[in-house]
Amino acid sequence: MPRWRLDFEAGGELTLRRGVTLVGRHPACDIVLDNATISRRQLLLQPRADGVELVKLGRQEVRCDGEALEEQVVIAGDGARLAIGGVDFATIRALADTPEEARWLISLDGGPALKLIAPFTIGGSPSDDLTVPGWPRAALRLHDTEAAVLVELADAASELVAAEDAARFDPDGFARLEPGRPLLLGGHRLALVRSAAELRSSTLHDDAAPLTLRAESYGRGGVITTVVGGEERSVYLPRLRFALLRALIAPPPPAAPGDYLDVESLCEIVWPGNHSKTEYDFNVLLHRVRRDLLRAELDVDALIERAHGSGMIRAPAAAEAEVVVDGVRR
Repeated sequence: MPRWRLDFEAGGELTLRRGVTLVGRHPACDIVLDNATISRRQLLLQPRADGVELVKLGRQEVRCDGEALEEQVVIAGDGARLAIGGVDFATIRALADTPEEARWLISLDGGPALKLIAPFTIGGSPSDDLTVPGWPRAALRLHDTEAAVLVELADAASELVAAEDAARFDPDGFARLEPGRPLLLGGHRLALVRSAAELRSSTLHDDAAPLTLRAESYGRGGVITTVVGGEERSVYLPRLRFALLRALIAPPPPAAPGDYLDVESLCEIVWPGNHSKTEYDFNVLLHRVRRDLLRAELDVDALIERAHGSGMIRAPAAAEAEVVVDGVRR
């Protein structure tokens, strides 16, 4: 993922970390502004592969290159100037590209190990990162998370899955690829090789590391944060997506964190009183949540698990985690 920096008008600079960076006058913010006209949480910045996402949280005016920011926008270019409350605040700078260290290497049919820099596609088109003749274009899309590689199967490629591996794909077409557990697809064997960098890092599935899941509401949406062995990852989600993931992490009683919930109950939580919403609407929303988590390089399987047959959903990691919602432990 590209790296970005804030050059402050008042002097100094800050390299944006992965996850969210909060600006406001609350002392818990990452950048604290001592100004009574600024909201407690005024602005959120979140690096993405395509730029820096800006989310206006507070009531005070925020401008980017002179244009008022209404809700959220992705800034892709270098040199965008931010102002809060009519006062110049900082300039967004793109840092020079540095070679990415792959956490994972993949191998097809025992061939050479290939560096995986997501998003990585495998298919029958010359535009795919790895070409397999006869396969549909982008038959597989590989997502690199810290805990594993998630394989996303295109609808047009469902016939490639070997019968013995069909159960590894959830109803939304995602499967977990782990070292020692290759996938058989279209007569080919896709295997994962763990890199040295990954062996040194913690994961959501590290049983020895304490896990905390936090959900914090911010009006138009909220932030989901995972803390594993002291290492923190976070992602901002718009309102409906945040409501869905918060419900999975901390379901309403009598359900407990980690319990399965049915789609009908989740629809009522996300769209209370709106009985026009169907499973189709829910699936679209769930797909968007998955995309947001993958973009933040969070372990989607630890936060979203859909049961075969029943379609019920849970956040498996929540069963063993300390769950905190808006500062209250569950």
